[in-house]
Amino acid sequence: MIRSVSLLIIIIILGCSSIESPEKLWEQVKLFRSEKNLKDAIATCKLILKEHPKNEFASTALFQVGDIYLNDVQDFDFAIQYFQEVVDKYPESKETEKAYPDIKGMLVDEKMFDKVQSLLDNYRKK
Repeated sequence: MIRSVSLLIIIIILGCSSIESPEKLWEQVKLFRSEKNLKDAIATCKLILKEHPKNEFASTALFQVGDIYLNDVQDFDFAIQYFQEVVDKYPESKETEKAYPDIKGMLVDEKMFDKVQSLLDNYRKK
């Protein structure tokens, strides 16, 4: 009986440790991104956030999602959302320092785009 319980405990422990380390997951993210497999890169970043939210790789993974939306997908609304989440959840991280200029740059570009578009529209009306 004791042997069966011990064996069961070992199986449970081994089963629970099947979650990959954040370091291994991060290596997968880098590989997926280099292969332009953005869907899997984002999914793996989200897995890091879910399984290891307090690990140093969590802020890096969240920033990476924002960076993918900014530079690869060029969906600035999502990029801003993820960068803002980095700032909110991980204010002391190095990624927060990187996120501020990205957010500011996108907002400035968006305002400049709107201003130029307005000027062009006014010019066309004349």
